[in-house]
Amino acid sequence: LYSGGLTNIVLPTAAALGTAGMGELAATNTCHDRQALFFRVRRVPLSQPLDTDGDGLDDVFELRHQPTFNPLDPSDGTQFIAAYHPTEILDGDPLSPVINADIGPFSKAGANTFPIGESGKTIQHPLRFKRVVWSLLETSQGVYDFSQFDSELAIARSATGLVWWAVYNMKGAGANSGTWVPPYLAVAPYGQMVNGTWLPDFENAFFKARFAALIQAISNRYAHDPRVYAFDMRAWGPYGENNTWRGPNNNLPPYSVSDQTKRFYIDLYRSAFPRQQLFVMIDDLYTVNYILNLSSTAQPKPIGLRADSWGNSSLDSYPAQFAAAYPASSALLNDRWKVAPVGGEPWGVGGTTASLFLAQMSRHHAALMANGNLGSPSDWSSSDQAAFRAAFATVGYRFAISEVTAPRSVRAGGGLRLTVSWLNRGVTPSYRPWRVEWRLYDWKGTLTWSAPSATDLHAVLPSTTALTVTDTYALPAIAAGCYTLRLAVVDPEGTIGPMALAAYGRVPDGSYNLNTNGGAVWIDVLPYSPARRSESATERLTHHENSSHKNSWAALLDARKAEGLHPD
Repeated sequence: LYSGGLTNIVLPTAAALGTAGMGELAATNTCHDRQALFFRVRRVPLSQPLDTDGDGLDDVFELRHQPTFNPLDPSDGTQFIAAYHPTEILDGDPLSPVINADIGPFSKAGANTFPIGESGKTIQHPLRFKRVVWSLLETSQGVYDFSQFDSELAIARSATGLVWWAVYNMKGAGANSGTWVPPYLAVAPYGQMVNGTWLPDFENAFFKARFAALIQAISNRYAHDPRVYAFDMRAWGPYGENNTWRGPNNNLPPYSVSDQTKRFYIDLYRSAFPRQQLFVMIDDLYTVNYILNLSSTAQPKPIGLRADSWGNSSLDSYPAQFAAAYPASSALLNDRWKVAPVGGEPWGVGGTTASLFLAQMSRHHAALMANGNLGSPSDWSSSDQAAFRAAFATVGYRFAISEVTAPRSVRAGGGLRLTVSWLNRGVTPSYRPWRVEWRLYDWKGTLTWSAPSATDLHAVLPSTTALTVTDTYALPAIAAGCYTLRLAVVDPEGTIGPMALAAYGRVPDGSYNLNTNGGAVWIDVLPYSPARRSESATERLTHHENSSHKNSWAALLDARKAEGLHPD
């Protein structure tokens, strides 16, 4: 309801939720010194509420939580609000890097070649990469042995971790590399032995059918296990890296793979592992262009990119090479890190420059990086080792909280507004659908209330500018008392533990205290009081017009004493 003069009916005067029958709007806030007063009624959809008093709480929320809130009182949204600033864990701190199973440096075959984090400290990452050759998985036609995968999965379960797998059907292109296909396929016409290396015929219909049967068998056994996080889409060329390299001194004869066959292998993996994070090797430009242009309907989870040449200058020249072949898709390639992870492993000793490896982490937004191919620490100088440690600490996201605001006091059954300001100090967003939760713990440490935040961490891109999210809730009628406010970032599937943030204050259940240096934030919950016409002393204070009382914590304590409540 608006009031005013005949040509200026703009002052909000009353508000009420609509009813099925006769409703009433009572003008109580006219503030007009005139004899003639005119009124205007406006109907507003519940799904598109206004914030008439501009206090950050929409009118529908405030109407549903009267008398604690009033849609025409701007002061009730800011009463007794305090700001807190959690202490951030910076790079180089003893707790750096921040380790999470879905991001960062990961173990290649369980090895930790280099310490990651502070010098001399080794951290076992909970993501394990395992590659298994086809001949070990299929001992004879249609007979499978998945014991290696089972073993890795058991380790992941015991460590609350994840696995990333790959299947190889060809070894390297050098001489005497042997064969990685089952014996029944290591005969003509399914390929040829050249200088001691088996070169499969990747176009052969039977070869393709048997590889498809293998991938489907793996899918049937593991695709529904949430710990199987990722799968490489390896299918042709040396090490399945989607290239036709002939090896040193052209050890292998020229060979090619048709575009139709390239699509066949990609679509095979897409069909077999719809819930896993898939990665395609970037070597073949056609294949990369194909996956970049898949619609979100055809591929709901965007396919990630993998390069095994990090630390080498060839990786920096790749975007220009791709743009020359597929200019219309160049922007899709450059922005791929925003929707899907980019990762891989270093080129290796002799092809990796440590300082370049470090620079490429942020330049190409590395999300996952294997710690293999680097030999031993003695192969590198102390400055190179420091660069590797810094690079592994840089990989992936790194979420910090710059500020939290919360009321010092709320009433059980009333409204609760909380804000959190997020910073991403890393180089990628989060690609997993993490859920941010607010939690209240009673004086015994028992979780009493929790609710999801509207925060979407995938939208928190690397930036020096914080993204602030405001959440409003109707607090249930919990017992009065002093509660600790914490925040947790949890895996909706419950597969892995709560996310590690770049913040002090983590407690055993994975949630975080939100004050400086890991200290607690306390909220005083007042007794539940059903809506009534008479206001309590605390509510009178909340709606008091005297500005000297509006932000007075001492005045709130006096009000609690007037109600016969303990001020603590």
